[in-house]
Amino acid sequence: MIHLITKDLLIQKKTFLVVFLYNFFMLMVFSNEVFQGFIYIMGGVIVTYMFLITASTNDEKNNSDILISSMPVLRSSIVTAKYIAVFVYMVIGLVMLYFTAGLVNILPLPIAAPRSIIGSDIYFSAALVAFAATLYYPLYFRFGSAATRTLSIFLFLGFFFLPRIIVEQYMAGNLVFAVDIINSLSDVFNWLPGALAGVVVLTLYLVSMKISQGIYSAKDL
Repeated sequence: MIHLITKDLLIQKKTFLVVFLYNFFMLMVFSNEVFQGFIYIMGGVIVTYMFLITASTNDEKNNSDILISSMPVLRSSIVTAKYIAVFVYMVIGLVMLYFTAGLVNILPLPIAAPRSIIGSDIYFSAALVAFAATLYYPLYFRFGSAATRTLSIFLFLGFFFLPRIIVEQYMAGNLVFAVDIINSLSDVFNWLPGALAGVVVLTLYLVSMKISQGIYSAKDL
């Protein structure tokens, strides 16, 4: 399984350079103090998207499925490796963004100095990445990357713009009711809303993995 994940990384050497350059754009887009809290969360998600789509496209273009299936590897393991790989991509994205932020703090660039990464950045990045994998992979294993390209674009746009929209609506006072509910729960258990969301996403993620394993195991290559 580790070898399958490593393979997906080795075929994406150019993606690392693209990610490094894209991080500067990310830091500029989220330089506004209202959106700075989303820098690392969205950075982790967007970089995961870039690696995921590139890996899926390369596999389909090179008919990697046929080659890998001819090896002594369980199809369920191939699927599991794909699901685990998204978290590897996320960690790489967060580390690279943290490194880029360090360069911004040192170099005389017209970009606001970003804050340091915190635990909630990793938690929410992981939750969003798991949710994206939950939606994407069953369709990918059923129809292929070309057929799921439209979904991947909508996922990318949603994860990129949705947090900004939520913050804007919150600043405009349009989410008072939802915020009051969350605050009331947080007064009882500070960790409860995030923990419940994490349990739901993890459950959906595991169910999605089982569905994808069933689809891929029954698929003719």
